[in-house]
Amino acid sequence: MNIKSCVALVAACALALSVACGPKQKVTPIDRGIEFFEAESLDEARAEFEPLAAAEPADPTATAYMGRIALANEQVDEAIEWFQKANSLDETNADFHFWLAQAYAVKLQSASFMEQGALAPKFKQELEDAIALDPQHVMARIYLASYYLNAPPIAGGSTAKAMEQAEEIIKADPKRGHQLMAQILTKKKDYGAAEKEYLTVVEMDSNDTDALFGLGRFYQDTKVWDKAFDTFEKVLAIDPKHMNALYQIGRTGVFSGENIDRAVECLKLFLTMEPGEGTPTLGNAHWRLGMLYEKQGLKDLARSEYEAALKLNPDDQNAKKALENL
Repeated sequence: MNIKSCVALVAACALALSVACGPKQKVTPIDRGIEFFEAESLDEARAEFEPLAAAEPADPTATAYMGRIALANEQVDEAIEWFQKANSLDETNADFHFWLAQAYAVKLQSASFMEQGALAPKFKQELEDAIALDPQHVMARIYLASYYLNAPPIAGGSTAKAMEQAEEIIKADPKRGHQLMAQILTKKKDYGAAEKEYLTVVEMDSNDTDALFGLGRFYQDTKVWDKAFDTFEKVLAIDPKHMNALYQIGRTGVFSGENIDRAVECLKLFLTMEPGEGTPTLGNAHWRLGMLYEKQGLKDLARSEYEAALKLNPDDQNAKKALENL
């Protein structure tokens, strides 16, 4: 190596060391607040954001995060007020519009028919504003596609417009885009095309249990029982403790009347675990297991499972009806 090259190498090393060992950037209250929020430490996050949101002029990011804290605490009206204020302080932030749309979505769930008529256009407008500011905002496009897919035509519902959003999402996030397209095509009852979309997602990552689970549910919903069983088993081959796959094998056994022994085995295994968020309850598993025992003619075991479901939830109407019919 010549002298010139040595000098260049030494200079490069010195620069790297100066960057690595130089003074750290100052951590701001906004930085700390966001860290607390993402760690679900909402009280600590509020302590950082509240003074900044109350200042004159108010900090738009702190104001928006006050809305997110309120929404996390199920204080929807307060959240909407904070998000509206954040948007008035900074009209160019796509996330602020999206978060306001999320708050409207929550409020829509419990709104009266008349209230829904007033809220739905606001929800849709905030999503459109977010996308106008950031065309790559995938979540805003997913929400807007869902609106188009589920709203009545008089309120702007349109399968074609939902598909347009899915096509745009595919460009930015292929996996989510193809999953959404599969759901839209399923709703259109174009099952052949929907299956191709689900398979495309699985082909992107054959070990993606979420993708496989979605495909399994598609086969279950379209009553292709053998493929439903096979796909849920593929999920379990990757994750033997995948509670939703265990439950759905049991559920598929109930609906199809096939593979009953395996369905019973999976529900029994499910009942040894602790359900989490997004997982059916133990009561539901007892109810489904009772149904499987009925199919096997084991009425005493079925009765025991229905009673176990009611012990966990005395208001379980499904288990009550099953026990009465038994």
